[in-house]
Amino acid sequence: MTLKKLTIAVLFSLVAMTSANAGTPQQDAIQAYKQAVKQNLDDAKKWNEVGAALMTVGELDKAIAAYNKALALAESHKDQEKIAWVYGNVGEVYRVRGELDKAVEMYQKSLAITESLGMKEISVNQYNNLGLVYQTRGELDKAVEMYQKSLAITESLGNKEKMAAVYGNLGLAYAKKGNKAEAKRYYQKSIELFKYIGSPNAQKAQGLLDAL
Repeated sequence: MTLKKLTIAVLFSLVAMTSANAGTPQQDAIQAYKQAVKQNLDDAKKWNEVGAALMTVGELDKAIAAYNKALALAESHKDQEKIAWVYGNVGEVYRVRGELDKAVEMYQKSLAITESLGMKEISVNQYNNLGLVYQTRGELDKAVEMYQKSLAITESLGNKEKMAAVYGNLGLAYAKKGNKAEAKRYYQKSIELFKYIGSPNAQKAQGLLDAL
C-alpha cells in the first residue's frame, strides 16, 4: 500500500490509497465500480482502490459505497491496518461533502487504531485532516494543534512531501488567525521543501504567500 496526497482540501489533504487509480477518468472509475459489484469482489484493498478512484472523479456516493464494502471485508478478516486506512478515506469523503461531524468520527476511529499499532504514516494523514476540519469550522487553535501533531510525526519519518503539505496548512491556519509572521514562516518552509522535491505544489504555496 502506498500513500498519496490529494489536493482537494483547503490546501492539502492526505489520504491512504494506491497510486494506480489516481486520476482515473470518470467513466473508467464508474465502470470499475460496476464490475466490482458484479463480481461481488472479496478484496478489501481492491474495493478501497475503487473508492479512491471514484472519489478522485467526484463520485462521492459511490465512493462511500465502495469504501463501506472495503470496511466490511476488512472487519470480517479482522485486518486492523486496512480498517484504519478505510476509516480515514471514508472520513475524507464526509469532509469533502461537508459532513464534518461524521468526518471527525471516522478520523478518530482511524487514529485509535493507528496510534495503538504504531502506523505513523497514516496517523500523519488523520491528524492533518482533522486540522482541515477544525479549520473549516473556524476552530483555528484546534486546527494548529492537529497540524503540529501531524508535523511532529512526519518530521520524525523524514517525509519531505508531507512535511511541505503540513507546513502549508499551518501557514493557512496562522493567516486565518491574523498572524502574518507565522503564516509567512510556514509558507516559506512549504515552498522550500516543495521546490526541493520538485513538486508543482510549490506554486500553490507561493500563491498563498503572495496573497498575505
